Amino acid sequence: MIKLLQPKGKIDEPNPLTAEIKEWKGDDLFVSVGWGFEPVIGKAVVAWNLSQHKWRAISKAYQRKFDE
Repeated sequence: MIKLLQPKGKIDEPNPLTAEIKEWKGDDLFVSVGWGFEPVIGKAVVAWNLSQHKWRAISKAYQRKFDE
């Protein structure tokens, strides 16, 4: 996942990424992925294509939180 998404921001072990399986659509298994720590949190949707046996990124976004 890290190679596919190339996330920016702080990524620490032991849990650099979290993933949640969303749904099957045709040959694609959609997965929601999150990473990072405040103030910058990354989120993406990726898909595993069963017939092609590879991952692809569907969307990727960063959320920045600021202290008020």
